[in-house]
Amino acid sequence: MNFDFLKTVEVTQEVKTAVRTSVDKLPTGLAIRVFGSGKVYPSKELVEKYNLEYANKNSENPGNGFDFFKSSEWSGFPADAPETYLFFAAVPKTSPKVSIFGSCGYAEDGTPKVSVLEQGGGKAGQELLAAIKDVFGVEVEKGSYVDLTIVEEISIPSNTGVYYLPKTTTKKDGTVLPDAVRRENIVVNPVTLAKEEVVDVEATEESAIAEVQTDASVDDAASNESNPFAQDVDEPAEVSDMPPMPQV
Repeated sequence: MNFDFLKTVEVTQEVKTAVRTSVDKLPTGLAIRVFGSGKVYPSKELVEKYNLEYANKNSENPGNGFDFFKSSEWSGFPADAPETYLFFAAVPKTSPKVSIFGSCGYAEDGTPKVSVLEQGGGKAGQELLAAIKDVFGVEVEKGSYVDLTIVEEISIPSNTGVYYLPKTTTKKDGTVLPDAVRRENIVVNPVTLAKEEVVDVEATEESAIAEVQTDASVDDAASNESNPFAQDVDEPAEVSDMPPMPQV
């Protein structure tokens, strides 16, 4: 077989590349994104509203972190509640035992080594995942995430302005004991799932690839109409939001 002809051949064709895009780790709105790995990220809107960003060391305005806890562990909460709720409360970062976004490392010049938008929430992520499973019946596995939103229209008042929020204390032998911390002049809000679904990161990225491929095929719409192998890409059905949480 003579291959001389192939030495002069150059094919002409349009290349359509499917670009793999990573899932944005930050949610939108007043939300917190919790990954199955235990990483937790606040939205930019949440950081701004609740002053969650880390300030310079020894700043007069250190900002806030979040306490989170279940109603079933809260001694001041009515024992006859019809269900278990998950609560969040913004508290000063200088407070003891802040659940999440409470502390970070600092450089020699006193500036934070990391932004609260990049830190990932520290060790409390696993505790938050366990609370999500207990309250909402949702298990977030690695490679997936859920978004939590703060229900701002509902807050839990205290008749004295003082709250004793549930915490735990770990003894030297590893024994975990229930404990509580005193908080004053805070606002305690319930949180809920933004959607009644766990988002699979890999599936989301595959969807992004499909979208790129679909967009690229628009230029060839005329030829696709006559192509018996061309297929429409159906958009996934939207999942309705959870009903509002009842007043406690």
